Parts: sequence; structure tokens; C-alpha cells
Amino acid sequence: MEISQYLDFDFLIRFLEGLQKFLGENSEILIHDYRKGYDHTIVYALNPAVSGRAVGGSPKGGMITQLGKDIEPMKDSIQTFSNGPKDRFYKSFTTLIPDENGKIVGSVCVNLDVSDLLNAQRALGAFVQYPMTHHAPTNDIDALATKNVDDILKYYMKQAARSGRFKFKTRNPSAQRVNA
Repeated sequence: MEISQYLDFDFLIRFLEGLQKFLGENSEILIHDYRKGYDHTIVYALNPAVSGRAVGGSPKGGMITQLGKDIEPMKDSIQTFSNGPKDRFYKSFTTLIPDENGKIVGSVCVNLDVSDLLNAQRALGAFVQYPMTHHAPTNDIDALATKNVDDILKYYMKQAARSGRFKFKTRNPSAQRVNA
């Protein structure tokens, strides 16, 4: 028996309610039924105050134009970023809902207002002033810049010993001297 035989709308709603609570107060989840007409696709809304939409409202974007098309080319969730009212910015994903024939009839949309996160990112960047193009050391010389003096001396002593130009002799076990 397939797991899909056990999933139903009540389960979906409970799952989405939990997901919305998990994502927090800046998230909303909308279920659209495109068969309800272009102006009234929202049939379920969790925390719709995030974008100011409500049950009976209309969709944003062009997903409704996919009504009745084969879901196979678009079966993966679609992630987007968009501007909202009052200088708000949203990260969203949409998962299309097929009917029993694999034709698109609706969608589940998760919208997350990331405006505060973007503002925090800008504030931290301005404070830290760390170049975003910085990368980890790619060779020994670059890596030396992150070492202490003892590590640097050990590195150069190993390099000198490998080259064969210098030989290290020990007079006593606790002291070493370099002879050129």
C-alpha cells in the first residue's frame, strides 16, 4: 500500500499548521484551488496577515496560468524572492497540486518575510566589515598568515631541511642548532 493512500486534507492542514508555527510569526501558508476562478483561489490561509491576504483572495504571480497543464515538468517546488508592501521582502516556495490525472489544479505556497533578516545581515556586514570575497588559505604561504611565530619557524625549518641545504645537528638532546 502506498503512503499517499493515508494522506488526506486533514493531515495536510495539521502538517501545515505545525510548519507555520515552526517557521514563526513571519511566515504564512496559503492553499490555492485554481478551479475556483482567477480572483478567488485562496481556500485556506495560515497567518495571512504576513502579506495581507485572506481566504477568497487571489494569487500573486503566474502559477494560475498552469491550471490544467501536466504537472510533470513542474513537479519540483519553485523558490522565489519578491517585494511586498511597505518595503517588505519575501522568500517563498510553491508546490503545485495535481489532480488524479496529473493535471495542475492548485498549489501550496509558503511565504516567509525575510526583511528583518536582510536588515540584520546588512547591519552585521557594516559592523564587521569583513570582505565577503575572502576565502580560506589555498597554499602554505597563505596559511602562514594565520599561524603564530613558533608555527612559522617550524614551517621554515622543515622547508630548509627538505631542501637539503641545511643540516640540523643536535649537540645535546635539549638543544638544536642550525649550521650553514
